[in-house]
Amino acid sequence: MSRLGHLPSLGWPGSMTSVSSDFWLANHFPGMQINGRMSAVRRFFCLFVTFDFLFTGLFWAICVLIEHQGKYEALVEEIIYYNISSSIFDIVMVAASRFIVLLLFYALLHINHWWMVAITTAGSCAFFISKSLMYKWDGNNGYPFEVMLILLSFFIAWIEAWFVDFRVLPQEARASNK
Repeated sequence: MSRLGHLPSLGWPGSMTSVSSDFWLANHFPGMQINGRMSAVRRFFCLFVTFDFLFTGLFWAICVLIEHQGKYEALVEEIIYYNISSSIFDIVMVAASRFIVLLLFYALLHINHWWMVAITTAGSCAFFISKSLMYKWDGNNGYPFEVMLILLSFFIAWIEAWFVDFRVLPQEARASNK
């Protein structure tokens, strides 16, 4: 008898009936861990955190290459000669830090609380605000891509916090109570 009581035996692990029953369970009980695997909603969150890091890195590279007319040396200069008032590489490092911490706590350690995403979001947002105050904004160029990078990073950090608090944790709690 399965954990849910009303389901028939689902077959041997790896069999076709096991795969189809896993699919049925995942669709009818979102947030449920099946065969010890991560729930679909938590897996989506981890993919979104990965997307955040990769998108931020790509957007940073595009910003630097546009500003310096495609000179790849400018990417290295932003990293090696980093200065908070002239480089935007630190935004990529904030996304990398969020990526490492959130995947460590929510994918590997599998915590079931919102506090870690709250800490990373608050820290990221505090940094973005201080970055926008300390950055040398040149009136001639306007820096539309740098502004977009800071605003998108701010927005994505808040989406991550919202998703954990309003989707991941409630769905997993409901699935564990069934």
